[in-house]
Amino acid sequence: MMRIENMQYSFTKPTKKTFIQYDTRVWLTFIITMTTIILAFNFLLQVKLSQKKEHIKINKQVEKKALANIESLKTKIAYMEKKSIIYNDIYISNNIFKESLKNLFDLIPEQIVLHSVILKDNDLYIKGRSPTKEIYNYLLDTPLKSIFNSSEVNFYLRRDGWYSFLSVNKFNKVENSEK
Repeated sequence: MMRIENMQYSFTKPTKKTFIQYDTRVWLTFIITMTTIILAFNFLLQVKLSQKKEHIKINKQVEKKALANIESLKTKIAYMEKKSIIYNDIYISNNIFKESLKNLFDLIPEQIVLHSVILKDNDLYIKGRSPTKEIYNYLLDTPLKSIFNSSEVNFYLRRDGWYSFLSVNKFNKVENSEK
């Protein structure tokens, strides 16, 4: 028999065969690497997205508080503006009243002595004394009648010959009745 040991059936030397070829290993490594990178990037995006959602939730709460504070401040500002208008009206009214009182005291002649001046609502009560009724009537009663709607005076004779008087002056406010 002849020996076939030296006989070769192929012209190339036999090589080791692997389960996965080199080209396939390169592609699989690339695919696995890229998949890992994409999954890591996706995880990073999910973490950042959850952080942003948390920030948005916190910012909405801060916004609600800020809006509530703004509304509170708006009501306080409106209240303060109303108070300011009222105080300004009172200030103007007081200045007008002060000027009116100054003008009233400037009207008082030197011959007439005042004991008290009382202002209640729209009424002015003046108590004092005058040497004669005529001096009072000419020097004080005429200006008072021009200022007030009604002016009444009562005289009482004193022991020293002077007259004590009580003058009641009323100022009726005219109310506008618009229909």
